[in-house]
Amino acid sequence: MATTVTHADQQVGRPAGEPWWSTTLRVFGWVLIAAGVIVGLFIVYLLFWTDRETAAAQEDLVQGWEELVLPEADVQAGEPLQIRDLANIPVQTTALPDVDEPDPENPADPDSGGPVPTDPGDSYSLIWFQRGDEFVVTDGPVGAVQGVTLDDLQLGPGHYPESEAPGQAGNVAFAGHRTTYGKPFHNIDLLEPGDEIHLVDGRGRHWIYDFRELEIVLPTDVWVVDDGALDGVEHLLTLTSCHPKYSARERIVAFAELRQGEGAAAADGGADASETPSDTTTEAGSVR
Repeated sequence: MATTVTHADQQVGRPAGEPWWSTTLRVFGWVLIAAGVIVGLFIVYLLFWTDRETAAAQEDLVQGWEELVLPEADVQAGEPLQIRDLANIPVQTTALPDVDEPDPENPADPDSGGPVPTDPGDSYSLIWFQRGDEFVVTDGPVGAVQGVTLDDLQLGPGHYPESEAPGQAGNVAFAGHRTTYGKPFHNIDLLEPGDEIHLVDGRGRHWIYDFRELEIVLPTDVWVVDDGALDGVEHLLTLTSCHPKYSARERIVAFAELRQGEGAAAADGGADASETPSDTTTEAGSVR
């Protein structure tokens, strides 16, 4: 009868002559492959699935603005708003007075001067970017919310709560994602002098800000959202996002200046620049 001799160094599960550390290396390799798959799936989630989540939130936000500022417009449910639809919103030609709070007896009065009280995560304003008769930066208007926490920015651009309200003196500032969660500011670097940034606030007041310049700063340069961030501009709009794309190493900042008087009136189809805010404001309640 044949006898099989097993060498002492030939262990079960390891071929003869294979070094002892090969099994450990093999297991480590599989761990790396599994980790790579998990990281890949997470990247797919961030770059694609988060866009779907934000798109659903944006659909609700923009629909609320349609009901506020375009109640008479012939806009089909689910159809994107066009420049011609938004052109029907009267443009505010005079800046708001320096008032921090609205009239407590009539907080929805568009002449009260103050911002609409808004809780974090609630709808705050409508924003779109326009060059002539076309949208730039985004494919249409986007709904911004109050707040700049991670949860807030998953819904859309967020208004810095400590900054001013649209139309007020000082700095009205917004932050927005550039590569995830709908990436509303993905193409903010394409802005050019002459482009318009439109804001509609919770009382239906429509403001136009003329784009001035872009600046690249460090994440610690929080001065960009302070009043007077751009020399010589009293009514300032600031938009911030990550830079470069797919990185948070720096911040890209867009500055714009409020258009008032005859310039704003021309955008409103020739409305009298001397009209008071009540003459050029859509009467409407607050968006929630």
